[in-house]
Amino acid sequence: MPPETDIISFWCLVDEEGEVTREFLRSSLALSALSALPAYSEATPVVAEPNDREYWVQVLNRVANPVLKSLSERQLKVEMPVEAPHGNVEERRQFTYLEAMGRLITGIAPWLESGPQNGPEGGLRSQYAEWSRMAIEAARFHEFQSR
Repeated sequence: MPPETDIISFWCLVDEEGEVTREFLRSSLALSALSALPAYSEATPVVAEPNDREYWVQVLNRVANPVLKSLSERQLKVEMPVEAPHGNVEERRQFTYLEAMGRLITGIAPWLESGPQNGPEGGLRSQYAEWSRMAIEAARFHEFQSR
């Protein structure tokens, strides 16, 4: 066979006897099944919320408010349940409250330090900064009420 025939056979997936190979048939079946799916442009576009920042501040408020408020009032051990999926409640009780405070304050610290202190978000930021300082002070002296 001349070299051009070999190239054509390769691209057409025809074997040396001129028969269409099984790989070509499998590929064509897969391609036809794929073509039945809707195109990407027909998919429903993801619409962002009008103001993503407001949404994330609401999420932050929903997560942080109960913990920080309880911490600032020195009531976290009274109000927060201990979750122990492995049944080790007494072991988890030793660390749950400190872990909640540490993870929360570490997570919101950049937000507490950034941005203006005015407006609704600024007021929330100021309140959470104050509660965080009170929580750290209470934790420093172990002044939490127990159940």
